[in-house]
Amino acid sequence: MRLSKIKLSDISNNFSYYEFKSEDKKYEGSFIEIQKKDNEVSIKVDIFSKIPFYYFVNNKKIYGNSSFVELVKELKKKKFLLSLDYVSIASFMKNNCFMENSTYYNEILRVPPGSKLNFNYKNGHKTIHQYYKYDTKTFNESNVDLIANEYVEILKSNLQNYIHQNNFKKIGISLTGGFDSRMILSLLNDIKIEPIAFHYGHKDSDDFKISKKICQEYKLENDIIEWKNLGYFKSQSQNILLESDFMLPLHHCHMHESIFRQQKKVDTVFYGHFMDMQMQSHFYNKSFDAKTSQAEVSNSLKHMWCGKESAFSVLNMEIFQSIFSRDIVENYKNNISDMVERYSHLNSDKQYEISYLLNHGTRRAIAQCQLGSKHLDYHIPALHKNIFQFVWNLSTKIKKNRNLQKVIFKTLFSKAADLDFVLDNYKITNLKKDDFLNKGVKKILDLLKHPRIKILNPYFDFWGKEYHKFDNYKYWMIKKIIENQNLFDEKIIDKNFFLNLNKSYSKFPFSFISTLFTISQFLDFSNKLD
Repeated sequence: MRLSKIKLSDISNNFSYYEFKSEDKKYEGSFIEIQKKDNEVSIKVDIFSKIPFYYFVNNKKIYGNSSFVELVKELKKKKFLLSLDYVSIASFMKNNCFMENSTYYNEILRVPPGSKLNFNYKNGHKTIHQYYKYDTKTFNESNVDLIANEYVEILKSNLQNYIHQNNFKKIGISLTGGFDSRMILSLLNDIKIEPIAFHYGHKDSDDFKISKKICQEYKLENDIIEWKNLGYFKSQSQNILLESDFMLPLHHCHMHESIFRQQKKVDTVFYGHFMDMQMQSHFYNKSFDAKTSQAEVSNSLKHMWCGKESAFSVLNMEIFQSIFSRDIVENYKNNISDMVERYSHLNSDKQYEISYLLNHGTRRAIAQCQLGSKHLDYHIPALHKNIFQFVWNLSTKIKKNRNLQKVIFKTLFSKAADLDFVLDNYKITNLKKDDFLNKGVKKILDLLKHPRIKILNPYFDFWGKEYHKFDNYKYWMIKKIIENQNLFDEKIIDKNFFLNLNKSYSKFPFSFISTLFTISQFLDFSNKLD
């Protein structure tokens, strides 16, 4: 998919974009359909809203754009009043993404995934119909090998169809040391395609070293971009954030530097994104099962979004409550409860899974891919409709802790399984060695490798010590935030509280400061349009 800006007022009649061109496949991947007829307009998006569409309704008129920034520009030019959505901004701070269909403003929303928006110009009436239901079916899981084979064949067919329909000649892959990108590589290898591998990181990191070893083993051309100078973020921060629609904190735009290198070498880039979520890896609460109560699901989501174990960790609930007013915190919690309630027809484990996927997934990870889509085609096989449906129907038990994914590698991709994996960002695993390790011993070793313990294998080894130079930019960002004053003027955060961050910065990771900086930069951009 290559995303271009789609402006509602520029469409005189009908508009459509389909990632897959054939009639029988056009609703399987990314798509958007806009139809105008008489006094009505309808906007239909795919099941994950991979092409986002933002809209604003006022006085029997609707304005819309696939770019949030462009829509804000249009509305500001027309002198519409926009009010900040403080609850959504607070969730952005806490989770590093906006929740559901919210944005910075109460008046601008996103068309929900798997939905169709209808608007009547005559009476100003708006309706949203969710055409795709996230239901589950019973699946016979007695033969895991059969399931593994079927899943691989569906993925393989997807890659072949996408390459063939778009006539791509030069294929790229975003390669890490993890499971997901290696799955894509193994599939491409099976269909006799040798991609160019792209990797972005520090040369001393475990992730970098393993990626390089994979390229050597598969004899791949590779383009490895080293973190040599993080000053790129400082010099390009405004451009990067504009291209991200300010929907990503700056630190999650870390791949931006590589986009232009990729553009020169390949027609499209494949990403392994979302396979980890489908296989219920690092985000999944290991105690969850079909018997977990709905209240427990809501409570876990309220406290845990984006996992506390990440180096890009976000605010825990205690700090979150110390920053924001009681009303904002309660509204935030209520929004999550309401969201989980919408999936009350599902088992609790599925409620958790779909809530996580449609928020952290479609509002953050997709936004990362979209960052490059203005320059380059990209494809996320895991979000193809029939792939998602196949995995979604599988029980928690068969997917938990990447169990199914490990079976696939051991039985079908032994070459890829022979090499070490970076597992869930903080430990190294080898599938063959794991078979021989006593479970109790392995559990102790994993605990000692944990980023909070940092005895055997500190987190930064996986990303490189250069990664932690991000911390050097905390103070540059803090200075910019203070200069702008807009976070304080808009009463998003208390100035005295913020100034005390210098004394207690260890409580607040770079990710938090980066998110505040992103919000401040957006306010600066928006205020200049007034």
